[in-house]
Amino acid sequence: MWIFFKLAVTIIAIISRYIRQFEPDQPEPAGHCDNVPYFEIETRNKEDKITGYQLGFSLQTDVPFQIDAESSASAFFTWLGISQEFQTGDEHFDRKVYLGCDHPLLLQALQQQEPARQAILALLQLPGAKKIWSDGVSLWFSRVYEHTSASTEQQLLLQLVQALSPVAEATRKQPTPFFWRYLTIEAVVWGIFGYAGVAFAEYYFVGTDYHLDSTTVLQTGLVASMLVFAVLMLLIMLLLRGSSRSHQIVTESVVLLLLALPLSGVQLVSDLNRNQDQATAEMVLVPIKDKRIATRRRGPDGYILYLSTPPRLFDTQIPRKIEVSSAIYHKAAVDKQLLLVVKPGWLGLPWYQRMDVYPQHAQLRQR
Repeated sequence: MWIFFKLAVTIIAIISRYIRQFEPDQPEPAGHCDNVPYFEIETRNKEDKITGYQLGFSLQTDVPFQIDAESSASAFFTWLGISQEFQTGDEHFDRKVYLGCDHPLLLQALQQQEPARQAILALLQLPGAKKIWSDGVSLWFSRVYEHTSASTEQQLLLQLVQALSPVAEATRKQPTPFFWRYLTIEAVVWGIFGYAGVAFAEYYFVGTDYHLDSTTVLQTGLVASMLVFAVLMLLIMLLLRGSSRSHQIVTESVVLLLLALPLSGVQLVSDLNRNQDQATAEMVLVPIKDKRIATRRRGPDGYILYLSTPPRLFDTQIPRKIEVSSAIYHKAAVDKQLLLVVKPGWLGLPWYQRMDVYPQHAQLRQR
């Protein structure tokens, strides 16, 4: 059941990235500036105090882009040749601002209109200013601040919107060169993140280890994670080479993959090893020596059985201490035996296909 749930969540995560790109959310207007409606989303802390805001005006471009202050990260990726920074020719502006945009019409508009560049500089020089960005539907300005937006920020952002509005309709008819590459990369990365989320939920709510040697499964999964990480990052950098937004997507991908891949890799090894295993199982009855419940601060309690002289199966020693389900634990007793049905595993990692509890003198029938 869990494998289908993981696949379903992975597919949903991938589809949601596509839907979010084509149909981003747009909040209700918070007010008007020069008779033009604007949006505002506040950020508050636990004490319900304002810690920042996002100010936005409608700007239909279908092109996501980001404008922020020049940073060491953007300079580093440009130096590596992964990102390609657009230069407007305004030396002061180009030194202070990084244009994370690949659409030639928008870049041309910024190059030709000094008021737009002045508005960008003024916004990014405000205390707590984070970035100016577009989700394809609205143009936003993010700021860490203890108050909501004032008329100054609203006027500046509206000035920028009005400068870009004449080319907005044209940008919708001419897709950006890297649009589908960005979208595919984000979908794949978030799909992996979704798979990892379900794997964590399975561990948290089920907790039972399927394999005889969990250490080997962990090591194999981590090695697989490192290989997948290296291949994915190489592909991402090759696909985005020459884009001005590549360092933003690469940084986001690195963070998400570092969080998700270790767990995803271990879980993928476990899933492939069990679900692709078509080999014949071996069965063994092992006397139960003791049983205990391991209380955990987080997640379900562990139901532990201690076995007496467990044998080796498929060249792997069955551990003396096995975590089982609640149902098996409550059936088990010191005067009974634990039936273990073990398969060799598609990757050569033996695993428990089934467990049950039998009376002390029960014997397996010879096949």
